[in-house]
Amino acid sequence: MMSDLIDEFRKEHESIMENLVAVKRLGVHTMEGRNHLMAAKGLLLEHLEKEDLHLYPELDRAASTDTDLKEMLDSLESELRDITRFSSYFFEKYTLGGSMIEFLRDFEKLKNTLERRITKEEELLYTKYSQLHLSS
Repeated sequence: MMSDLIDEFRKEHESIMENLVAVKRLGVHTMEGRNHLMAAKGLLLEHLEKEDLHLYPELDRAASTDTDLKEMLDSLESELRDITRFSSYFFEKYTLGGSMIEFLRDFEKLKNTLERRITKEEELLYTKYSQLHLSS
């Protein structure tokens, strides 16, 4: 079951990024592009909520006795606040279209930021979560 949850999180990461790439390919000025934009937003919000319900509570409990994990979670939490702030700005700004030049600049920033975060989650948090389940 635990590996199913991690697999589900990874698939959600892929789907979020695929939708964002589709927006870039189709253009934020097209209806189809904006539909992918809204799909990416919805998937991202659902994913974050699911992590908050199923991943972080368990990691937070383990962090009460693991200072390295506590430091990692604190750092990632601060980073997530910045990502949330920028992604909210991005989705709000481009929901109705917008300048392609500005979109491309903001898109690259969002894409790169999300890719870095996804890599950290998959390499650090999901690994730690899996270890917790193997030791229980």
